[in-house]
Amino acid sequence: MRAQNIRPKDTTRLQKERDELAEALKKVRRERNELREEVKRLVRIIHVLEVENDNLKTTSGARGGTVRVLPQLSAPPPSQR
Repeated sequence: MRAQNIRPKDTTRLQKERDELAEALKKVRRERNELREEVKRLVRIIHVLEVENDNLKTTSGARGGTVRVLPQLSAPPPSQR
């Protein structure tokens, strides 16, 4: 009967490894869900920008104006401390 209460040596190690993997999986799933939400936000922003861009093209064309690309300003250098 005593042999039935003995656990193989690897059982404890494997349970610990399983628990660690389960935690890692939870973390990855949480990150995935956060990234999905971020993608949804970015898609909405892109859509708004596309609509605004289209409106600008339409209104400037109706007024006979021209849309000009302005030069990009470079970022100011980091302050030296």
